Amino acid sequence: MDNEVWRDVVGYEGLYKVSNFGNVRSAPKKTRYEERDMTKSIGSEGYLHVHLRKDGKESQKLVHRLVAEAFIANDDNKPQVNHIDGNKQNNNVKNLEWVTRSENLLHAYRVLKRTRKFDYMPRPSRRRFTKDQIIEIRNSSKSQSELAREYGTVQHVIWCIVNRKTYQEI
Repeated sequence: MDNEVWRDVVGYEGLYKVSNFGNVRSAPKKTRYEERDMTKSIGSEGYLHVHLRKDGKESQKLVHRLVAEAFIANDDNKPQVNHIDGNKQNNNVKNLEWVTRSENLLHAYRVLKRTRKFDYMPRPSRRRFTKDQIIEIRNSSKSQSELAREYGTVQHVIWCIVNRKTYQEI
């Protein structure tokens, strides 16, 4: 069995330590003389985080990033940390690797078989409509969904045009 190894949290040296198993501890303080395990919370995206304080300021830190920064060399300066098994709560150093955004997305699609949340919905466009198109959309008897597909946008954009929330000047 592996032994738990502790290292200082990068940027919080002497205040907090992180282990290769993904545990976080605060250092002894003036009011108490022992290290204390930090409470981890699950964020909206499913990742574990802790709240750290330094110089009177509190900040929320992702546990997997703390582990990676302390234990995994990042010679290529890659910006993201990937959970190899796809479990966002498994922050063991053996389950983490530095990756680019592209590598992280490829891992999610190919290895974990993830799909986009809304595969059925086209991405909203930032296209500008001509005056003639605006008039055409407002005078059309087609449904807003049909118009959205026809113009390569989402239904909400069409709704805004029809209800004069956008392009009021036309």
